[in-house]
Amino acid sequence: MNVSFNEVEVLSKRAARGAGLSWGMAEEAGKATRWLMAHGLPGLKILLDILEHNDGLAGENTIPVSTDGAWRAPAGNLCPLTAGTILCDRAREITDKHDINLGSVLQPLALAPFLATAARISGGVFELTWGDVVMVIEGREFSTTAANTYLTSHHAESVRCRRVEQVVADPVKRVTNCKVDKDAWARLNDYSHRTFAPASEASRLAGAGAGLTDND
Repeated sequence: MNVSFNEVEVLSKRAARGAGLSWGMAEEAGKATRWLMAHGLPGLKILLDILEHNDGLAGENTIPVSTDGAWRAPAGNLCPLTAGTILCDRAREITDKHDINLGSVLQPLALAPFLATAARISGGVFELTWGDVVMVIEGREFSTTAANTYLTSHHAESVRCRRVEQVVADPVKRVTNCKVDKDAWARLNDYSHRTFAPASEASRLAGAGAGLTDND
């Protein structure tokens, strides 16, 4: 199933909002998912996994309790969307050669778009590592020697973000064809439908439908 990158961003934003994220965080989720898809990575599946795993959890259970030492969340796994936003806000700190260590993170690859934004803001080159994965991120480009099966790990026990002096060599190419998984698309649509207000007699009488008249 082929769609546009704009459709990916819009659906991802609505699905994230339907899953309970604020509109601001939902917008970040949409941009991050688009970034992943634009690099040929399964952004929609990653977002769906995050939303399904966190569905029903209070937001404060998936964000860092403290950013001193290794970041950890009360629920066990950090949400990469909220953690990524905080990392982006602390781009200058990473640029000043302060490593940032995160504890268990759900779908760690979802941190990459936020580090890419941080790299553009600061003009630095960042390294994101977990398990056997090493990603070097510079502006809109990144490189890695890891296979997709490692990149798309469901979670990582620990993740490290740091500034490096090297440049991105052999960057992953962006794609022009946005092919999505039909099942993931449909399930994200289900989340997006939660943002719709249920029909009521008052809304129908106010103009949402034929109301009391039917010209057919």
